[in-house]
Amino acid sequence: MISEYLFCPFKLYLKEVDEENIQRSRMARGAYTSFKDLIGEILPLIRREMGFNEIRDILKGEVERLAPTSEIKKILEMEAELESIKIKRFMDATGKDGWELKEFIINPSLNNYRIHDDSLELSGNVHRIEIIRGKYYPIKIKVALPPYRGVWDSDALEVAAYALLIEKEFKSEVLLGFVDYIPVGERRPVIIDQTLREDLLTIIEEIKGVLMGENTPTKNLNPRRCEKCNYNNICPENL
Repeated sequence: MISEYLFCPFKLYLKEVDEENIQRSRMARGAYTSFKDLIGEILPLIRREMGFNEIRDILKGEVERLAPTSEIKKILEMEAELESIKIKRFMDATGKDGWELKEFIINPSLNNYRIHDDSLELSGNVHRIEIIRGKYYPIKIKVALPPYRGVWDSDALEVAAYALLIEKEFKSEVLLGFVDYIPVGERRPVIIDQTLREDLLTIIEEIKGVLMGENTPTKNLNPRRCEKCNYNNICPENL
């Protein structure tokens, strides 16, 4: 709802959902997290004398099994390239075989972790939580291009929402999260400071008002977004 509201308050107000796009994103996130988790199982097969191409071929051999569509296959093949480079560089730098690199490369994680906070009336399905030295880091997996710098505002707010839920669930402060923009294979940080937290709480209250019928959405028109919206023919701003 946070993403929908920031994209266009009227779209949330109309309570319309693009099920096809949601399903596409869900499949891509599932394949991506499965591939990331699979790296730990593949590392014991990799030896330090292997070249980059050989490592890449091993990783790409799993892509066919995990990718439900050609679009997702391209994303995973790029991930295989990036992970192969990382593994090869670690082996060259340390002189270790793949099985010895697990603690350097693989972070324990929780995927699609559902949390609810009664005090905030906030529920979320956290795409991925990576656990590093006892600290929890929320990861939003985005099947879209990133902005020129940083992350999109809606993505930052969703990561902040993840952080609040994780703090409630695990009783551990969360100061940093990430957005994985998987089409370009890039992870970007989100600093979860007080300003971002306050912005999130403001947005949550605004959304509650819209859903309860207490507030009419404020105008936030963007012609480029309106052109792409499936519901512009019934939007009250276009009537």
